Amino acid sequence: MSFPYKKNIEKSMKKFYDSLCEKNKRRYAAIESEKLSHGGVNSISALLECDPKTIRQGKKELTELELDITGIRQPGGGRKKRPLPLNSGIDQDFLDILQQHTAGNPMNSSIRWTYLKPREIVSELLKKGYSVSRNIVRYLLKKHEYVKRKAQKNITMGGHPDRNAQFENITQLKQDYLDAGNPVISMDTKKKELLGTFYRHGSLYTQAAIQTNDHDFPSSATGSRLELVCEEVEIDEQWSFVGKKSNQRWLWHAVDHATNTVIAYVFGKRKDDVFKELKALLTPFEISRYYTDDWGAYERNLDVNEHEIGKQNTQKIERKNLNFRTWVKRLTRRTICFSKIEQMHDIVIGLLINKVEFGRDIHA
Repeated sequence: MSFPYKKNIEKSMKKFYDSLCEKNKRRYAAIESEKLSHGGVNSISALLECDPKTIRQGKKELTELELDITGIRQPGGGRKKRPLPLNSGIDQDFLDILQQHTAGNPMNSSIRWTYLKPREIVSELLKKGYSVSRNIVRYLLKKHEYVKRKAQKNITMGGHPDRNAQFENITQLKQDYLDAGNPVISMDTKKKELLGTFYRHGSLYTQAAIQTNDHDFPSSATGSRLELVCEEVEIDEQWSFVGKKSNQRWLWHAVDHATNTVIAYVFGKRKDDVFKELKALLTPFEISRYYTDDWGAYERNLDVNEHEIGKQNTQKIERKNLNFRTWVKRLTRRTICFSKIEQMHDIVIGLLINKVEFGRDIHA
């Protein structure tokens, strides 16, 4: 900005200058004079109505200025946290609830944890006559030294002398089969949960850190558990076409409402029979809630007590549909990329789902 400044800017500068103390006045004037070229001291002196010697003194102070980081406020300033007004007896009732849902380490009595979530504790307290929020429950958890933690992989299991040999054996067997002209297929089995001191995803409220093994070796497990439980699912369908747009081909799929992972899918027309195929694939899972849109096939084939219609609980599968359309152009409605036969259409989309959702090596 060239000098002289506009009238409104000069007026604001003078007003700000007059609001400062003597020390800050000369320092501010010195800074403004540095912005201008030759003659800046005299120009600012005339504008702010101060002596040029005052500006030169301000420049000298700026070169010798030391930063004061002690702050203006006195220690302990600011609003004090007010203790929450709790009902008498709530602490004991709170501990009684936790005691019924608490586990611990038999080798260390100081390590205890609860698998209840704050909203579940709120419900239990409500049964006892306490109308509290989740913030109150979090305050009580912290007060009684229950802190949200994740398990830590700190227990060293040591290395096995034959650990590398097993991978060398697998590699050799794979090469022998390939040299003989035989196919090698990479397959994933159903996920098993090892029982023992192993790491688990997620966090819970505990009074001390939970230590787990640093490696999940099956040989160190006391057993295993195969879990095929999915309490809530989102179901939706999206269409593509084969050969021509009048020949629509629909992808029906279901995702776990908690993890957004595809657990089953089928291809076909947008008819009840195809949905029944998908529902049959979901039979092994203990599903108690189905979230869908208002397509009639769902209402006709799902129990009204287990079925909920609406966009509120189908946002994850809608996002999944958008991802599929981005990754596979065959699922984009306005596209020049399409399959000429139904088999190729189903294979391409099926390979995508197996790679992205199940982590399978589709090139093996």
